[in-house]
Amino acid sequence: MRRAHIYAAFTTVFLLAFAFGARRSESAPPAEKTAPKPAAGKAPDWTGRYQLAKYETFSVLQADDELWFLYEGSPQDCWCVARGKRDRYDIWSVDGDLTGVLDFPRGRPTFRPALFQPPCCSAPNWGGMEPASKKKPAPPKQCVVTAEKAPFIDLQRKETKTYVIKGDRIDVVGEASNDQKVLGRFVGKKKTTLGLLWQSTLDCGDK
Repeated sequence: MRRAHIYAAFTTVFLLAFAFGARRSESAPPAEKTAPKPAAGKAPDWTGRYQLAKYETFSVLQADDELWFLYEGSPQDCWCVARGKRDRYDIWSVDGDLTGVLDFPRGRPTFRPALFQPPCCSAPNWGGMEPASKKKPAPPKQCVVTAEKAPFIDLQRKETKTYVIKGDRIDVVGEASNDQKVLGRFVGKKKTTLGLLWQSTLDCGDK
């Protein structure tokens, strides 16, 4: 009789183990772990003033996917402002006073123009830009808005509805145009704004 009880108990344990194993085999397998996708590569910030030939400079102010640059050159007396939109990782499609393609091979700006006689150069026979003589550009000047309100100016030289106010800090590159405009950048909490500003609305410490 005792053996019968032992046999019955053994049979019960065996059946429970079999049922538990069957349930595990019917359940869905655990999800496979996948490696996290790498973050998209972020292009470098090319902000600064690059020395090209003896009398040529190329100044850049950059936001996330947009940059503005100022090309100053003589003896053609050029003061050219253009805007670049990122096409690929670090290739920029340019419009404005100059049109073409901009990139930075080996850390130096290279611009391939679509028009070889831009209207922003008063003298004829502009031969394009010389390569930068140094990789590392000079940093922008740190300026402060002194006017109560200073509107940004677009590529068509028209004042926009976007403005900065007295006390705002502005990054400025290059020299002022003949009509006293400068290329500036305002880095706000949510957005970075690029464009031209009247030099008279800023204090850059050189007055």
